[in-house]
Amino acid sequence: MNLKKYWKNICLWIIAVLLFYSGIQNYASMEESNAAVIELYGTYPDQKRAEEILLSGAKAEEFTDLCFVWNGGMTDLQNPEYVRQTQVAVTGVLGKASLYDREGMALDENDQEGCIIDEKTAVELFGSRNCVGGAVVLNDKTYLVRHAASWNMHRILIHPDAKDTIYTQVLVRPAKGQSKENAASGFLMSNGYFGTLVDDGWLENLTSWFPAAFVLLAAFCIQGILGRLVKGSRYLRWILTAFLWGGCLFFLSGWITFPYDWLPDKWSDFSFWPEKIQKEMELFRWYVMLPKTAAQAERLCAGMGCMLKCAAATVIMLIADVW
Repeated sequence: MNLKKYWKNICLWIIAVLLFYSGIQNYASMEESNAAVIELYGTYPDQKRAEEILLSGAKAEEFTDLCFVWNGGMTDLQNPEYVRQTQVAVTGVLGKASLYDREGMALDENDQEGCIIDEKTAVELFGSRNCVGGAVVLNDKTYLVRHAASWNMHRILIHPDAKDTIYTQVLVRPAKGQSKENAASGFLMSNGYFGTLVDDGWLENLTSWFPAAFVLLAAFCIQGILGRLVKGSRYLRWILTAFLWGGCLFFLSGWITFPYDWLPDKWSDFSFWPEKIQKEMELFRWYVMLPKTAAQAERLCAGMGCMLKCAAATVIMLIADVW
């Protein structure tokens, strides 16, 4: 009976560790955003105005990378050579496409004939991810594939050339030491637009606590096992416990980050926390409601995957400990 219980616990441990490992892979794929995403409202820049802003920004002493984003909705994308088609979300960018997504750097700023598609779309249209140089037809215009990106949804990235294109999002790279909120406010005020910052900083701060919870619970479980295995030597048990918790804390130091903007200037400022929580909840609601860039969508999927897997691993570990 004891042997049977022992093997059950081992199996649960293995399942928990595999889930945790998969969750860590999701966490590692959450690349930090390098741009402030602004959702515009009220008035929107057209193609001519967006080009003027980019030109004036390039001539400024403190040059700031910008990227204007146009969301073209869902449409059919065709491969005329293989007579295949699929539905994709169309996104147009003007400026630094790498701000929209890291893999957007494959599309040169002045490349009106090129495009980037995701790997799933590449397989459906070309039968392979190796489709660089292949031709696709979007709204009766032919584009050449410059890169197949590892996005998790069907999407094509292009440079719009229509003069009536209206851009509803702007991506701004903050200057060194500048916050995303200040970078967004600076752009809006200097160009006379209104907009809302779509920030996903909360996601990384929240996600890191889920693998940390698993590691802490695993350390407690291992400490209990060591206490049962090393009964004769109290000093050896202390040494092993010190190494265990030292390694655990060192491991967690690279994950858990505490946002310093959550600390009030004065500890006697009791209104700080309610106002801060209300502000963050408002930003979270805007984040849920408003459109997201490809990078933000990828980070959201990876973060949710990490939290769910690490939470499941923690529950399974807890069951194995008390079983």
